[in-house]
Amino acid sequence: MSVEPEEFDPDAVGPQIDIPEAPGPSDTNAPPELQRTFWLLVLMANVGLFALSLGVLFVVFRGRLQFGGSLTVIGVAALLIGYLRYRNHRNG
Repeated sequence: MSVEPEEFDPDAVGPQIDIPEAPGPSDTNAPPELQRTFWLLVLMANVGLFALSLGVLFVVFRGRLQFGGSLTVIGVAALLIGYLRYRNHRNG
């Protein structure tokens, strides 16, 4: 007959500490327009970097100049649009 030992309690060792909670995403003071602009810029940057990277990879490793070139142009355009929107929001 085997008897299993009791489960170890890691909270029983060491000092007790209070773990702080992070504020939720709804606890923000940013205006809705700024939030919308921020997420739009994040989306443009993600699309731009993804398309640009994938386009270059298609051109270099697969030799698909038309498809890879199109993706590269789309990526550069998305990054440029994101940058122009950022600059417009910052100056406006």
